[in-house]
Amino acid sequence: MDFSGGSGGPRSSQQAILAAAVFPQGYSVVQPTDATAQPDRAVGYGAFGVVWAVTDPRDGKRVALKKMPNVFQNLISCKRVYRELRMLSTFRHQNVLSLYDIVQPDHIDLFNEIYVLTELMQSDLHKIIVSPQPLTSDHVKVFLYQILRGLKYLHSANVLHRDIKPGNLLVNSNCCLK
Repeated sequence: MDFSGGSGGPRSSQQAILAAAVFPQGYSVVQPTDATAQPDRAVGYGAFGVVWAVTDPRDGKRVALKKMPNVFQNLISCKRVYRELRMLSTFRHQNVLSLYDIVQPDHIDLFNEIYVLTELMQSDLHKIIVSPQPLTSDHVKVFLYQILRGLKYLHSANVLHRDIKPGNLLVNSNCCLK
């Protein structure tokens, strides 16, 4: 999937992203509370797809909608996605991202991508580290404690996270890290 938007500048790039984002019925992009974010922008990009801030039409709650395109192109992709979804659906811990739902397609013929609903987190640890606002030693201790709690939980389930880095550690406005 090409999100470059050609050479038309940032606005056409955002329009290209929106054009590529065919959301499941009833889901729509919501206005982020972050003043730097645009309502027509993805909130993040992961290894398996694009993440959007949306409103869940069932309860009006703000959630993250992860669009995982082309998951059935090859067996390796299928296995990775299945493994991620299986793990996320079984884990229940304060420092591990919660999977709310997997949105089913309207028609089986359209089932070439998967939409996953998870908690919506406001930032990641990398953005916090590089921000001009200094972190106190207490902040560092709280973040480190939460990282270790989440890792201990995963390791107790015999799961080894192979891509731990600040950009993959999500943080909400209450400094809760997942």
